[in-house]
Amino acid sequence: MTTFVDQTGEWESRKISILGALASFINQLSFGEDLTKISIPSVLLFPYSALELAGLRALVFVDLLLKAQKEEDPFKRFLAVLKWFIAYTQKEKLGKKPYNPILAEHHISWVDHAGSELKGITKFVAEQVTHHPPATAYVIDNAEENFRLTTRSVFSTHFYGNSVVASPTGGTTIEFKALDEKYELPKPIPDMSVKNVVIGTRRHSWEGEMTLICQKTGYKAVMNFFEDGWWCINTVTGYIVKLDAPDKRLYTFQGPLGESITLTNAQTNSSELFVDLTKVSRQKAKFLPFEKLAPTSSVKVWRDLSLAIVKDDMVAADLAKKVVEDAQRKRRKENTSFVPQYFKLNEQTNLWEFVEEKMTEISKQIATADDPLPEEAKQTTEEVKQPTEANNEQQPETKPGELVDVKL
Repeated sequence: MTTFVDQTGEWESRKISILGALASFINQLSFGEDLTKISIPSVLLFPYSALELAGLRALVFVDLLLKAQKEEDPFKRFLAVLKWFIAYTQKEKLGKKPYNPILAEHHISWVDHAGSELKGITKFVAEQVTHHPPATAYVIDNAEENFRLTTRSVFSTHFYGNSVVASPTGGTTIEFKALDEKYELPKPIPDMSVKNVVIGTRRHSWEGEMTLICQKTGYKAVMNFFEDGWWCINTVTGYIVKLDAPDKRLYTFQGPLGESITLTNAQTNSSELFVDLTKVSRQKAKFLPFEKLAPTSSVKVWRDLSLAIVKDDMVAADLAKKVVEDAQRKRRKENTSFVPQYFKLNEQTNLWEFVEEKMTEISKQIATADDPLPEEAKQTTEEVKQPTEANNEQQPETKPGELVDVKL
């Protein structure tokens, strides 16, 4: 098993022990310890990185986007893209969070469309490109379908006593290249609000306003995400207008996330089912086998931590997490230079762009993912061990795109 992000298990619903979280903090302390080095307890984490979760979320409904560009009517194309985004903001698992990616971490996954009406392979490539601010860049690409989605996201977290709000900035661009058509989202996702983090039953919800704009077709959708009613149901409402007539609503839509969304003609007031998200098919993402992962792959960087969380060994989990985070602090302290592998900064636009020549390399990795390892590679592949003090031995200077402080 390469990743736990698409798996289910007892660890998903395991109750969080406040005493266990407190013990985790205490176990990290020693005489003279720098308190800035104390990290979030592993008991509060899912066994996968935020990059792995982003890949799963990006690919699970990607066929909705690929099929959208096959619509001949521009308005139907716009509606199809809107439908994808509402599906994309699916209900969140409750109670815990994925790991914060470290600088240089990357993740690759894909969907193979063989046997469907779609062509080729849709690839997802993400990389943590900066640490201050913590920025992630990722691309979803299908050359055979002339499709690409590019995202740049920077998250800031705000604490409000008994709640936490994670607010993204950046933006997403969806390109239907054969149509020379672009769809823009000024934020990659809505704000994520976590309520009752100290007192009460914890819950997650998407909140805030989002817009979807296509200059070529001339349409704009405004979406509002919020908790509705006594049961705090995470809901989306919104409307669609023409860019040249922003005060004249064409359609409105509303419904609970993950369920049925209704579309209403603002002129006739007639309503119809826009999408039943309980019946939308989900794509199955694929991953490189563990033995073929690069040292900076999310799965390999966090493997010891993930295994320990699944086994419910929080002492080992906290130690594994500390090893990775201490190595990152060491690199920052030494001002080790880093050049992203898969993305480069466009100095004119200040946006991260995918390094095109890397796609050939990634395509080769995917094409040979199921090939057996050479005998010499098998001999050097060892079972991942629990972290020990040996992980903190002096290592060579970090090279661009590599993590060598941590023995993985």
